[in-house]
Amino acid sequence: MGNLHPPGILLKGKPEEVYQETVRIIKMAGEGGGLWISSGGGMAPNTPFENIDAIIKAIEDHGRYR
Repeated sequence: MGNLHPPGILLKGKPEEVYQETVRIIKMAGEGGGLWISSGGGMAPNTPFENIDAIIKAIEDHGRYR
């Protein structure tokens, strides 16, 4: 848990960057990795909702192994 840096990429990154970083973390964990995607200690104030949506989209697109 705690793989996405709240005051870094989540606060300052663009949605596509957040999406790509989430996908990178999912792939790094590998099949059967039991990964929990989350921020590292909550969300920074003013985190763009679009960045949170990007995390959800990446998980929906890449978060299941077949």
